[in-house]
This record gives sequence, structure tokens and C-alpha cells, in this order.
Amino acid sequence: MKDAIFEEIKVAFNDYDADEVLELIPKALEEGVGALEIMDHLSGLLEKIGEQFSIGELFLPDMVMAGDLMDGCMQILKPVIMDSDDYVPSGKTILFGMVRGDVHDIGKNMVKMLWMSSGYEVIDLGTDVPAEAFLEKANEVKPNLIALSSAMSTTVPSMKDTIDLLKSRGYGEEIKIMAGGGSANADLAAELGASCYGGDDAYEALLSVKQLLA
Repeated sequence: MKDAIFEEIKVAFNDYDADEVLELIPKALEEGVGALEIMDHLSGLLEKIGEQFSIGELFLPDMVMAGDLMDGCMQILKPVIMDSDDYVPSGKTILFGMVRGDVHDIGKNMVKMLWMSSGYEVIDLGTDVPAEAFLEKANEVKPNLIALSSAMSTTVPSMKDTIDLLKSRGYGEEIKIMAGGGSANADLAAELGASCYGGDDAYEALLSVKQLLA
């Protein structure tokens, strides 16, 4: 039953058929499919679209439509997750954002949703965030983790600048700095001076945070 409705969601999502997808999500919930399972399925679909975009098979309008569709799905799933008996606030706060020059937020929003659904408070600074803005907010809220994302290789220098500034002000030890996003990998995160790497996808980012903030 789950495989069948997941296939229906896949076909409708890849066709950017918002009406169909937004009808199938509640249907899947009614049939007993878990909200986190649905999110994981949607994350895989979105990742595939991102891969096709990166090799020129899809274009920016496709990414925009996929992002808008994902936002609609998240609006349905978020209250279900938050109302679940399994939802337990962790008491931990994550400061999150795309580094300066990077305006791609589809993957960021998916990671944010997974973190929030697992009980973490996420302070989302959005996209194109200057290093100084990360520092200012970190000083204000004293998060348990600072997560930087870079989806484009051209913004890796911005991630480096942000990490350097944060570390010069004492961050990176007790309050760790995570580097992630499509342009990052474990080796690069270490090279840039980050405390840790977020992972290859949204689910790995969740596991990384759970390990760090246990």
C-alpha cells in the first residue's frame, strides 16, 4: 500500500502537479504512512531533481516549482509532526543559514524541517547571510550549534570567511560549527576549519546533529 501511494506521489511531484500531490499527502497520512516517512520520500525526489538540475537536464524554473511544491507539502506535514506523541523538544538551539552569495534554500528548508521535527529549535537566518550576521546572532542567542550551508562551489570562500570569523570570536569548541550543503563534503569541512560535516543529505544532517547534541 505504501509503495503504491509513494509511486503516485513520485509521478505527481515530478510532473509538478501541485493539486495532485497536495491531495496525496493527506491520503498517505490517512492510510497510516508516517509523516517522517513521507518527508524522507519527498527529500529523495527533491534530491533527484537537484541532481538533474546540476547536470543540465532540468532548469531553474523546475527548481522553483519543485521548491514551491515542497513548501506546500511541508505546510501539511509540519503540524502532524509537531503534534505527534513522538515529538519531544530537545531544548537545543541550532543557528542556521546559507552563507553570503548563496540563495538556494530548497535543501536548507528540508534539513530545517527534519531538525524541527526532531525537537530542535532552529533559528533560520535565510539565504545570502554575511559572516557578520551569523556572528551577531550567535552572540545574541548563544546556540548549541551553528550550521552553515553552501549549495554552490562559488560560495565556499564565503563559508571559509564565516568559519574564520566565528572561530576568531571563540566559536567552534564548546559551540560547534557545522559545514554542509551541496558544495561541501567531509574533507572540505575539515579543510575550512569546521567542527564537523553535516552529511550528504537531509537525513544524514539529522543524524549528525543528533550525535553532536546528544
